[in-house]
Amino acid sequence: MVAMALLIVWALLAKWLAHRRISLPLVMLGGGLLTGVVALILQVTGVSSNTIDIGIITVVLNEPAAERAVELVLALVLFIDSFEVRRGMLGHQPGMALRLLAIALPLSGVLAMLVGLWLFPFLPVAVVLLIVCAVIPTDLAPTAGLFGSDRRIPLRVKDLLNVESGYNDGIVAPVFVFAITLAGATSHASTPLAALQQAVPAALVSLAVGVVVGAGTGWLMRWAIRHRLTSRATLRFGVVAIPLLTYAIAVLGHGNGFVAAFVAGVAFHAVRGDLAHSEIDLCEDLTQVATAVVWFALGAVTLTVLLGTLTWQIAVFSLAVLTVLRIVPVLLSLLGCDWSWPDRLLIAALGPRGIATMVFGMLAINDLADEQVVITILSIIVTTIIGSFLLHGVGLPTLVGWYARHAPPEDEASDAAEPAGPRS
Repeated sequence: MVAMALLIVWALLAKWLAHRRISLPLVMLGGGLLTGVVALILQVTGVSSNTIDIGIITVVLNEPAAERAVELVLALVLFIDSFEVRRGMLGHQPGMALRLLAIALPLSGVLAMLVGLWLFPFLPVAVVLLIVCAVIPTDLAPTAGLFGSDRRIPLRVKDLLNVESGYNDGIVAPVFVFAITLAGATSHASTPLAALQQAVPAALVSLAVGVVVGAGTGWLMRWAIRHRLTSRATLRFGVVAIPLLTYAIAVLGHGNGFVAAFVAGVAFHAVRGDLAHSEIDLCEDLTQVATAVVWFALGAVTLTVLLGTLTWQIAVFSLAVLTVLRIVPVLLSLLGCDWSWPDRLLIAALGPRGIATMVFGMLAINDLADEQVVITILSIIVTTIIGSFLLHGVGLPTLVGWYARHAPPEDEASDAAEPAGPRS
């Protein structure tokens, strides 16, 4: 109820808030935090008899209905991310994008695994891998109000970061599926080989379903437009159905629904080409509403989670993931490129975490039985996202100010065309 009221308030004040660089995720997270604080005060003072603690939160997250809802949200997010990039599959700088996705992303994952195993020796390797898959993907949406409107950030940098955030969660998804097969309470894989034997067939089903549905609907939509059987505005209803249909078919075929949705988005984008905004605006809007509710839920549980579970190991891991484990791999991946060092440092420092981290974390929690493990994962997810809001939200103006003072004159040729901005 409160989340829906907040959505209405945001809709009424969206333009005013945008001028003040306040995004929808920030509104929903802040509203959830305030709701959680009020609920905690009422509980402590005895005004409310409802008890909210970490145990209740984990029980709610473990409900089958919660798992399906979270998977559908992730399917929508991955589908939208996979074709949000304009100007080809990898944007304006495909070589630079490949550096981030093929070098920096895996290197960040390996380093995060090593740090995680050191800080959390009581966690199984598969669980640490689950955590890494959740905290590594970046998401520009939480900082969209600042990132999208700041003209001091070159368009080439915005485009590159948009490509990275669009694809990294989809790339991580199959690894996440393998890890959850190995660690999850609902599977029977006791060894990595057994987990692979379960995960590979599911991945093949997901790949096949995604390619067939995505490429097939992309071709059909091109054919329908070419023969004037429909309009681009009408196609938006069909676009919404693609990730949902893909998810349903993949699950029925014992594949993974959200991996299939990402593959469908890539295949659809490849066949359909760059889409008019009228074709995708409805799917984007529905995804934005769904993720807004997730942001509110995160805010509502933040205080309860942090007060009861935060340790120095969790704080150090979250800080490392947001800083050195992001910055060092990115800088290494960009060695030898012709971009200036201020450009490289800006790209390395801009790695906010958002909806993918939340949803991957919630899915991990839903599939694990050990309460202590679940609480640790929940605390890491919450700490990482709140830390990202502080570092990349509050700290972004300072970072961009430093960049503006040290960056060389902008190359107008490289910034001639403006790429699509991040989803807000």
